[in-house]
Order: sequence, then C-alpha cells, then structure tokens
Amino acid sequence: MRTLRPRPVVTTVPLGSRRVWSWAISITVTGVVASATLAQQQVSAAPAVVASPPGGSALDAIETRAERARPADRLPTHAEPLPRTAPLSISAPTNGIVDLLFVRIGDRVEAGQALLMFDDRQGANAASQLRVEIASARQQAVELQSSLTALDATIAAAAAQVTQQAVEAETPPEAAQAVARAQSVYNQAVARERRAAALEAHGIAITQELEAAQVDIRTAAEALALARHEADAKKALASAQLLDARSQVESAVAAKRDERAQIAAELEATRQKQREAESALAEATADSAHLVLRAPAPAIVTEMAVQPGDRAVTGTPLLTLERVHEDTSRH
Repeated sequence: MRTLRPRPVVTTVPLGSRRVWSWAISITVTGVVASATLAQQQVSAAPAVVASPPGGSALDAIETRAERARPADRLPTHAEPLPRTAPLSISAPTNGIVDLLFVRIGDRVEAGQALLMFDDRQGANAASQLRVEIASARQQAVELQSSLTALDATIAAAAAQVTQQAVEAETPPEAAQAVARAQSVYNQAVARERRAAALEAHGIAITQELEAAQVDIRTAAEALALARHEADAKKALASAQLLDARSQVESAVAAKRDERAQIAAELEATRQKQREAESALAEATADSAHLVLRAPAPAIVTEMAVQPGDRAVTGTPLLTLERVHEDTSRH
C-alpha cells in the first residue's frame, strides 16, 4: 500500500500596487533607523567597561566612569508645592457695632486695605468723659498750687518771727525802775551811815545819827532785795510767756507745714489723675484709628462671621483671611 503525504498549503497573497509597497518599505526603513538611533543613545548613556587600574577591579572603573558622566547639578523636573500658612483672624478691637463691610468672600486684599468699619460709640463716650476729668483735674491742680503758695508765705513769715524772738525775756521796765529806786535809797542810807561813822571816829558824838543811818541801811537793803525779787519774778513770768508764745508760733508753723504736706500730696494725686486721664484719652484717640480694620498682609477673604449692624464684643472673630504666598502674589 502506498502512503500519501500531505501537500503543503500555500496561501496566495495579492501583491497589490507598486505605490503601496513603496509606502510600506518607507515606514519600515524609518522604524529601523529610529530604533538604531535610540539604541545608540542608550549605549552612550550606559557606563562603558574600561580597563581597571592596577590594583582595582572592573566595578571601580565602571563607577568612576559613571561619576564622570553624572551631571553636576540636578534640575527639578517640577515645582515643589508651596507651604500652607495659618489663617489670619480679624477680631473686634473693642465692644461695638459693625458699620460697613468693604470686602466679600473670595476677594483678594492687599496689606493695609480696609476690610470693615467698626462703630465704637462707647469709646467716643469714654473719650468725652475723660476730657471732662482732665479739665477738672487741671482746675483743681491750679487751686491747690495757689493754696501751697499762700501756705509757703505764711510758713516763711512765722518761721522768721520765731527766729527773731529771744529765748529769755528782759526785766519789765516797771520792775527795773522799782529796783533802781530801792537801790538809790539804799545807797543814800549807806552814805549817811559812812558819814556818821567818820564823824564818830573824829570824836564827834553823833551816836544817835549813826544808829538811825544803820537802821535806814537795813530798811533800804530789805526794800532793794524785795524789789529785785519782784523784778526777777516778773522777768521769769515774761520769759515763760515768751516761751509759750514761741511754742504757739512753732506749733502753728508745724500745723501749716502738715497742711502743706497734705495739700502737696493732694496736688500730686490730682496731677497723677490728670496724667492717667490724658494717657487714657491718648489711647482712646489712638484706638479710634483701629475702628477701620485693615488687612495685615496680602490675603484672600475666606470667611465672614458678621454683617453690617451686628454687635460684637472685644475679641470676637469678624473675618478670616488666608495669606497669599509672596511668590504667588507676584504672578
């Protein structure tokens, strides 16, 4: 029996026109050329194997060649994301009412741009009251200063009077005159006694006259002693009165000085009150500039918690801003 062998199946493919074949050959050639070019670029970028230096390995040579072929600076392929910043909260500087709003959500604002106007009627009333207190304190300070000036003059005059007064008084004139008369009578009695004694010494008998003169001397001596005692007593009384008067003047001066110290302390307190009121008024006046709230930096309005006519207390958040990065704000 004869074995039949299968015949190969031959598929006939139409060749088509010459133009189609030309177009296909062109595409094939272009692909081959592009593949060769890409392969050459990959080969040139890969590290080549070079002869290793003495004592080194081929891996060291490859690494050295790769380091030489590495670019000096690495350029970023895309921009890095900008850091996010904390939101800016605009709060009420004091108790008041939101008068006007100059921005809306989504608006972009620059540094210093007005955001809203805050009506501070309470602050205006306080400033008016402070002005009244300052004027009153000034008037009171003028009056106290005038009182101090008058007291200073009184104290100076009293102090001069105390200085001029003697510590010990002199003998009163009438007492001095009585002493002088008693002294004269005594002197006359002594003179008569001496004359009688001289005559008696010369043998003239005048015993009766001598005795009478001696009696007169004793009487005059007693009168003179009494006059001197009375004069001393009157002088001591005058000195006591003088000391009492001096003490009264010194007490009056001390009282005036205490009064002056009190007025001076009151004057200082009044001036301190005036300074505090002036400082408070300056702060109130400065705060009036804050009634127009402004943006602290370039930003975008993201939240609005109030509307015109709303009341707010100190520290209440009014607006929220999101700061705009400087690099972004330039574009």
